[in-house]
Amino acid sequence: MDMKKLTSVFMMMAVIVAAVFLSGCNRHDEPEREVYVPIIYQFNQESVIVDLDYLSKNEPEIWDQLKSLHLHTFVVNDADEFPSCDLIKENWGENIDFSDKTVIINYELCSYPVVGHRYAWVYDRMDKTYSFWTTNLTDGDRLLDDAKACLVRNAIMVNKISPSVHVTSVFSSPSHI
Repeated sequence: MDMKKLTSVFMMMAVIVAAVFLSGCNRHDEPEREVYVPIIYQFNQESVIVDLDYLSKNEPEIWDQLKSLHLHTFVVNDADEFPSCDLIKENWGENIDFSDKTVIINYELCSYPVVGHRYAWVYDRMDKTYSFWTTNLTDGDRLLDDAKACLVRNAIMVNKISPSVHVTSVFSSPSHI
């Protein structure tokens, strides 16, 4: 082997050793920041098509209620804490044993009809917060008329959390089934 080839082989080996060394520099065997936490139960996703123009002009109480529900996350530790919604009136939380469970609820206004969902319950170890991740499923690219929207209620039951723990919702773009 001549000197040029030998130098090239040594240079390639040095590059490989450097790449292996540098690729391991940022690994500290630290646990993941966000971890998926078990969901005990997923409630049926409820939705209703609403006429926003009509509600804003003719139903001011319901319009105000709708605005307060949209993108809000509710942490329910007692049956009396369920949010009031005159548009979706299913009494589904009456028989829950809240001694060791919490119900997380969020509402979202969508511009498309919703036919399903995907949920995740995530704990952020660094911030010590929870997030309820929701993805709405649609059956195509069909959008509602400009004046209409789909009000969607998402709800899960999880192991008991304190009302003082910060909980947020993360709403993902619709996904096609």
